[in-house]
Amino acid sequence: MKLNSELQEVVAATLRLPLSDVTAELAAGDVERWDSLGHLNLILAIEGKFKVKFETEKIAEILTARKIQEQLQSLGAFDGRG
Repeated sequence: MKLNSELQEVVAATLRLPLSDVTAELAAGDVERWDSLGHLNLILAIEGKFKVKFETEKIAEILTARKIQEQLQSLGAFDGRG
């Protein structure tokens, strides 16, 4: 699965990672900055960028870039985006 480029950019910027390191397989345990506070910052950045609101109970479950993208897709975040 290829990540949406906008999602990839938000994850890279928020976690201060090189863009090339942000793949669908990237998980919270892989990045020191992706701790509980980092996760909250990442979720807030993604919600702001894509104008969505994750369900509170889903936030704790989306701990990989792939799962974040799947949640964004289910919320229609990529509809109409290039």
